[in-house]
Amino acid sequence: MAELRDGRLHDARHTAATELLLLGVPERAVMGIMGWSNSSMAVRYQHTTAQIRRASRSGSAA
Repeated sequence: MAELRDGRLHDARHTAATELLLLGVPERAVMGIMGWSNSSMAVRYQHTTAQIRRASRSGSAA
C-alpha cells in the first residue's frame, strides 16, 4: 500500500491554483477564485506552471 502524507488545506489551494493556470484560466479569474487582491501571488504559481509546460513539451518529468 502506498504511503500518503496527511493533506493540508494550503496544499489543496496550491494544487487548485496551479491546475487553473495550467488549464489556461486567465490570471485575473484565478485571482478572483483564490481571493488574491494582487497579482504577486499569481506570479508564484506562474513560475511553477512554466516549468511544467517546458517539461511536458520536452517529454521529461517536471
